[in-house]
Amino acid sequence: MLKKNLMALLLFSTVTAAQVNTARQYPIDTNHSTVGFSVSIMDGLSRVNGKFTDFTVTLTNDEKDITKSSVNVVIKAASINTGIPARDTHLRSADFFDAEKYPEITFQSKRIEKKGKQLFALGTSRCTE
Repeated sequence: MLKKNLMALLLFSTVTAAQVNTARQYPIDTNHSTVGFSVSIMDGLSRVNGKFTDFTVTLTNDEKDITKSSVNVVIKAASINTGIPARDTHLRSADFFDAEKYPEITFQSKRIEKKGKQLFALGTSRCTE
């Protein structure tokens, strides 16, 4: 009898957990995604566009409760590419990203907001050793 009750409790717990945990994790396909930037220079007369080519993004989405959703991004600082190798080398140096000392740029969301059909991640980014 105890064994049957235990099995029923475990089955109930498993079904309840499956119903409660609605968050799904979505790894981002980096071959079809871009982490890019655009920086105004020379008092707005020109723009530098670039991207990071080595990154991972993990999105956890809970459709029933957006507050349980999150975004985590890890970017390899040395993967910066602006299309001009000499500028990229300078950007990797201690003058800018110091990619040798801080090889990763991370972003961790603190909250997700929904505006219309779009989602916005608000959080903290930092360069890490």
